[in-house]
Amino acid sequence: MMNDDRWLQPGGHADNTDASLVETARREAMKECGISELSLLSPDIFDVDIHVIPERGQEPAHLHYDLRFLFSAGEKAVIERNLLETKDISWVRVKELCTENTPQSLRRMALKTREMERD
Repeated sequence: MMNDDRWLQPGGHADNTDASLVETARREAMKECGISELSLLSPDIFDVDIHVIPERGQEPAHLHYDLRFLFSAGEKAVIERNLLETKDISWVRVKELCTENTPQSLRRMALKTREMERD
């Protein structure tokens, strides 16, 4: 998903009404990608990314924690981009994300995924 001219994985913030962080991740991915069904591959957290959010207005710079889960979409799943959530969105092969040109956070998840495929 493209946001502020950066490619990011789908995601968002947990709401007080969310039953679990897994369901938060599923809801956000479905909302941003328009995919109606996503299968959770493991109930465990797949990756944690910690990065700095710069100061904005009255909000000081702070650390942001992304908890990531691994889902799969059906082979025939079609992306229906949410115009309010994304500038662009596309399928990308895992091997294409394993290159040095990929931002470290996305590359780390791609390498973990590739290792799981080998097992």
